[in-house]
Amino acid sequence: MNIKRLFAVAGLAGFAMVAAVACQGAVPAAQPSDVPPNSQTPTTLEPSEPPSIPTSSLPPKDSPDASEIVMAEVRAPIESVKINIAESFPPQYFVAIMSGLPSGCAKFNDYEVSRDGNTVSIEVTNLQPAEGQMIACTAIYGYHDSNINLGTDFVGGERYTVEVNDSVTETFVAQESGIEAGDETGARISEPAPIDDLRIDVNTLTGDSELVVRSGLPNSCYEFGKASLVYDGDTIHLDISNLRLADQSIMCAELYRTVETRLALKTSVEPCETYTVLANGNEYSVQAIAPNVRCADPGPVGQPLPNEPDYSTVSVPAPIESVMIISTRSLPPQYVVKIISGLPSGCAQFFDYKMVRDGDDIRISVTNLVPSPETLVMCTQIYAYHDTSINIGSDFERGVKYSVRVNDFPAETFVGVGGPDRSKSGLDIPLGESVKVEDQSLVLEFTEVTADSRCPANVVCVWAGEAKILLSATAQREDLGEHDLVLDPTGASSNSATIDGRVVTLVALNPYPGTAGSSASPDYVATLTVSEPAVSEEPSSVPAATGWAEAIPNEPRTAALHAEIVGGADNDKSLYCLGTEWQFGDGNGMASIASCLPWTPASTIQRDFEATYTYDASGTYEVKFTYGTVVATSIIEVK
Repeated sequence: MNIKRLFAVAGLAGFAMVAAVACQGAVPAAQPSDVPPNSQTPTTLEPSEPPSIPTSSLPPKDSPDASEIVMAEVRAPIESVKINIAESFPPQYFVAIMSGLPSGCAKFNDYEVSRDGNTVSIEVTNLQPAEGQMIACTAIYGYHDSNINLGTDFVGGERYTVEVNDSVTETFVAQESGIEAGDETGARISEPAPIDDLRIDVNTLTGDSELVVRSGLPNSCYEFGKASLVYDGDTIHLDISNLRLADQSIMCAELYRTVETRLALKTSVEPCETYTVLANGNEYSVQAIAPNVRCADPGPVGQPLPNEPDYSTVSVPAPIESVMIISTRSLPPQYVVKIISGLPSGCAQFFDYKMVRDGDDIRISVTNLVPSPETLVMCTQIYAYHDTSINIGSDFERGVKYSVRVNDFPAETFVGVGGPDRSKSGLDIPLGESVKVEDQSLVLEFTEVTADSRCPANVVCVWAGEAKILLSATAQREDLGEHDLVLDPTGASSNSATIDGRVVTLVALNPYPGTAGSSASPDYVATLTVSEPAVSEEPSSVPAATGWAEAIPNEPRTAALHAEIVGGADNDKSLYCLGTEWQFGDGNGMASIASCLPWTPASTIQRDFEATYTYDASGTYEVKFTYGTVVATSIIEVK
C-alpha cells in the first residue's frame, strides 16, 4: 500500500528554505550493500537547493547552526513493503521498503535485520532533530527506498513472515530449490485471493492476538502467494494473494482448496470487541474471540453477507415464532432465552438483537434486514427461520417471578431457582478484600479461590463442576481460622460454615465461567449471606427433614426438588457427611455418596439439598428424600 503525503506551508517558503540548509548537517544515509540483479539503486528524495533568501525571512540569530543540532534516532514511517525473488539458483530473497522522511530535517539513518526461525524482523530508522531544540524544518514529506538482501537460507515450501517496524507484515512461501524462478512453463501471476473466513483469536493468558484468514485456491493450478498487514488507526488492512499459472492453456483440475494463514497482530485487542478489517478491498467487521470468554452475537453489521444485495435495506422487527427459557444445571443456574424468529421472504436476513432489563422485566428486540420501501425488488415467497440463543445470566433471585418479552410475542415468565434469596441480605466481597458483619465484631476476608470447575455457560458438560473458596475470619481481634465454602450443585458439599455462632453461606461466585468479561484470571466476587446467631439446641432436640417440589417453567415434566434438615445440633456427628437418596414416585430413584473430611467438634452438617428430575409422563407423584435416619416427603403435580 503506497500512501502519498504532501504538506505545504504558505507564506513561510523563505524561512523554511533556511531551515533546510540548517538540517544538511545530519548524519548521511546508510545504503544497502546487496541489491538484486537489474535492480535500481535506492534513492532519497531531498528538498531542492534553496534560492537566495531575503534577510527578513532568516530565523533568529540565536538559532543553532548545523554543527550544533543534536540528532535523534527514531523509527521511520513505513509506506510500503514488497518481497522480490531474484532469478538465481538457489533463489535470493529481497525486501523492497519505502520509508517516509516526515520533514526536510529528517534523514534516512539505517536498517537492522534479525531473524527468529521463520520470522524476519527489520527495523528502519531516521535521524531527526532531538526534541527541545528551536529548529525550523521544511514541511515536505520525502521518501527513501531500501532494498535489503535476505539471502538464500529459506526452505522450499515453508511460509516465512517479514515484519517491518512492527507496523507492516508480509508473508511468503519459499520456492523449492529444485525449481528455477525463471522457468517459463512455470511462470506465475499474482492475483487477490478469495476470502472465505476471517477471525481474530485472543490468548488472554499472554495478551497475544492473531488475525486468522482462510483464503481460497480456485483450482489445482493455484498456489498461495503472500499476505501482508498494515495498520491505519483502528483499521487493519489485509492484502492476501494467490499465484496462478501464466500459461492459460494448461489444464487444471476444478478442485477448490483453502489455506489458513495466521498473522500476529501488533495492536492491542480486547475480547468481544469488533474490529474493522479491510481485506483485499472488502470491509469486514470481525469480533475478537477468546476461548474462555463468552461474547454476545455481534450480528452481521458492516460485514458482507452471502449474495450481498446491491439495493438499500432497512431494519424492521422480526416476526417471533416461539420463545423458550431454559436453565443450565449449574449453581447458580444460567438462564438462556431461545428464540425462533421468521424471515418472511427470500430477501429478508437476520440482523441483530438487543436486550434491556428493568428489574424483573426483560425486553428483547429482534430485527431483520429487508429491502427499503422505495426499492423495487422481486423476492421469493419463501418463509425461513432463524434460531437465536441469548444468555441472560444468573442474577435471578430464588422465588421471584421474571418476565421476558420478545418483540410483540406474548410474555414468557420463569421463577428464579437456586439463586440468592431476596429475603436475605447479601454481602459482596471481592477477592483479597474483607468486610465487617453486622455489629462490626466479625470480619470476613475472601482470601482465595481454591477451585473453579463449574461448567461454562451454554456448554453441555458431563459434570456440573463446583467452585471452592477460602474465607479467613476474626472476631474481637481473635483469629477464628480459615473456612472452606463450596458451591456444589449436587449438594454433596456444604456451602455454609458456622463462624462465631453465625451461619455464613456462599450463594454465588462471579463471574461465572464462559460469560462475557470472564477470563483466565477473573476478578472474582463472592456473595455471602450471614444468618442471625444460631440458637443452641437442647440435647433432646430431635432433627427432622422437610421437603418441597416445584415445576420448572418451560421445561416440560421437569421438577426442582428441595429438602432441608431442621433441628438438631449443627455439629451432630450422626448426621455428618451421609449419603442422600431420592425416590421420585415413578419407580425411579437416585442416590449419592458424600466425600468429606473426618468429623471434628467444629464440623457442621449439611442442611439444604436440591435435585432436578424429568418425568416420562404427566401426573401426580410422591417424592421421598432420605438422609440417614431422617425422611421427608412432598407431592409434585407434573404437567
